[in-house]
Amino acid sequence: MFNILVGLVGGILLAVLGGYASGDLNPLGFIIVALLGLYMLAIIVPSIALFVRRLHDINQTGWIALGLYICAIIPIINLLASVAQIVIGVLPGTVGPNKYGPDPKGAAAAAADVFV
Repeated sequence: MFNILVGLVGGILLAVLGGYASGDLNPLGFIIVALLGLYMLAIIVPSIALFVRRLHDINQTGWIALGLYICAIIPIINLLASVAQIVIGVLPGTVGPNKYGPDPKGAAAAAADVFV
């Protein structure tokens, strides 16, 4: 959600201050585009790691993420890949431990939150 907010604010700044609406980017527009590009580069690895962790929560291999990212490059199929990522994101995790570790919402995890 934060990434959407950053993109929205960046797009508005680009349209209002960067000269994007007139068709010619001014120097401030190039700076805004550069900052948005650097931000997108900075979140690539954490985003992939988060999605692989989510796959592990539902007891699936992280290689599925690679397949979905490759499918996201192909036109038309990228819509299905995006829907699949959203569905995977909202699926409930495996109850109890799985082959990738213990259940983060289990009783043992709750005990770890208390400073004992």
